[in-house]
Amino acid sequence: CCCCCGGGGGSGDASSEDMSLTDSWVQCPAPCRFPVVSLVSTPTHLWAIDNKDTVHVWSLGRRHWNTLKGSMRQIAASPSGDIIWGCSKSGSLYHRAGIERKSRAGTDWRKMDMKVKSIAVDNKRSWVLISSGGIKLRRDVSLAVPTGQQWDAVPDVPNNIRYLAAGNGVLWAITTHNVVLARVDISHHKPLGTGWEMVCPGQQFQDIAIGINNTGWFVNMDGVVCFMRKVSLTTPLGDGQLWLSSLGQFVVHDASLLEALWTWSLVKNNDPVRCISASSNCVAVLNSTSSILSSAGKMVGSWYKSMSPPGVAPSTTWVSVSASCVHAGEGPVWMLQRSGEVFCVKEGERPIVVEAPGRHQLVHISSSLCSIWVVSAEGLILERKEVSSFCPTGTAWQIVPVAALKNGKVKHVSCGLHSAWAVDDKGQAWMRVSELGQRATGASSQWQFVDPPTASTKFTQVVVGPGGWHVWAVDTSGCTYARLDVGIDTQIGVRWQTVGGVNASNLCISNTRIWCCCANGDLVWRSNVTPRNPTGDYWKRIPGTFSVVSATPDDVLWLIDPQGFLLRRETCLYEGNNRAAGKPSLTSGGGSLDSWVVV
Repeated sequence: CCCCCGGGGGSGDASSEDMSLTDSWVQCPAPCRFPVVSLVSTPTHLWAIDNKDTVHVWSLGRRHWNTLKGSMRQIAASPSGDIIWGCSKSGSLYHRAGIERKSRAGTDWRKMDMKVKSIAVDNKRSWVLISSGGIKLRRDVSLAVPTGQQWDAVPDVPNNIRYLAAGNGVLWAITTHNVVLARVDISHHKPLGTGWEMVCPGQQFQDIAIGINNTGWFVNMDGVVCFMRKVSLTTPLGDGQLWLSSLGQFVVHDASLLEALWTWSLVKNNDPVRCISASSNCVAVLNSTSSILSSAGKMVGSWYKSMSPPGVAPSTTWVSVSASCVHAGEGPVWMLQRSGEVFCVKEGERPIVVEAPGRHQLVHISSSLCSIWVVSAEGLILERKEVSSFCPTGTAWQIVPVAALKNGKVKHVSCGLHSAWAVDDKGQAWMRVSELGQRATGASSQWQFVDPPTASTKFTQVVVGPGGWHVWAVDTSGCTYARLDVGIDTQIGVRWQTVGGVNASNLCISNTRIWCCCANGDLVWRSNVTPRNPTGDYWKRIPGTFSVVSATPDDVLWLIDPQGFLLRRETCLYEGNNRAAGKPSLTSGGGSLDSWVVV
């Protein structure tokens, strides 16, 4: 099975250690000074064509590309790499001769008697889009006989096909309108199939590939990579569910040694992809700046599911969501509508509308396992009384005293297991020990002023994690800070540590990660955040554009997009090539990453 899907899970069925190795894409060296326009991957090589129709081939792990004789406009390879075909600018069809078990790049191009516009090569058959617009099948191609044995014409071919892709016995095509079609009913007895059906109806794609583990790959019109499961001879349309794939972009503006090492070979940019290729060993992409990226390991796909509660109009917009009460699928999610209505929703149950507190217009909500706090437009904090596992919605609202804030109005609040943190309208941070924390430590329930990192710092958010060990903040300039030495006896911590790299607008904390919505809508997470390493190691980007994020302790994400719609992140773990999972085999300077370890 190629994928393990997690219903709303931030990590699917993978462990935290597995997740640290997912989405490990490596940037390959450029083959030449000219822009690369086409890319093909085989288990042992990458093949690239530049805008002069020159073919370059790179043996994976070697230092340099080799330039081949002869010019090609397109190359297609079988998943095994045994068969390589090409077509020239004039439409002449060629096969690569001299491919052997110990010589996978072959020796020369040899012409075949056919004029074509596009080619697709599978392990036992090849398909060509001929110049007149028809499609022909070449049977019985193999390492011993790369030209195959017999041509057969495919009937009822649409007249607007521009590109072909093949793998796992499946034939896909892209039309001039960027619609993907699949040839259906292909079998041993009906090798030509019987008709065409749309893959992902209503969506458009600029490039496609079919890889191992019955996985189909797509590049959508925005340059985002997606994958789909269960693409096989019996189900050529796949299962219909597209998963957005991250290219593992590291946001590495922090000037630390570790991140300096990461910048050496791993992907940092977010350039749109325009070409994709898949072999039995890796997936390779070409982005808009002609950079070549490759991954042989696991990937996490994302899908954002609309989560309007039952009975609530899908057009309803939301301003705040808090999922900190949920653990292993148990517990409620708290949601706040733009209209000020409060909802409490548990998985599989009808939502509960919680009566709003009097005339107060609510603007923000925060939850923990034992408390629910809200902030009103006039700057008050209200707490839900008698919240428990037996009564998760509590019984009534009560105003939380904030006299210590010196008449300041509260703009944001975050409640954790042992403490609550607030930010007033002057950008100052305050901390109060919770009732549970008071019982554990005997500390006072009074709000305590927390010194900012500099006199000019004005906070917009201070967020405490579900376990109370992590406290992070965002200021008005989008800079993020981690509070150091927070513990059961020192809930207030000792000092702030600046954590650069992102322009943040909204934060939340799970047990092991910091999740952040950036000012431009990017969604990123901070890796390896622990009580001993409260600042984490680096930021990593995942697909999507959002304005608000809330995470459960085990990293299920609830999000609000820029239009105010409520979504939940579902994930799917693509296993990739299990022999190479988590071990990228390419570097920008030659050699291999197999000798690197996770620091």
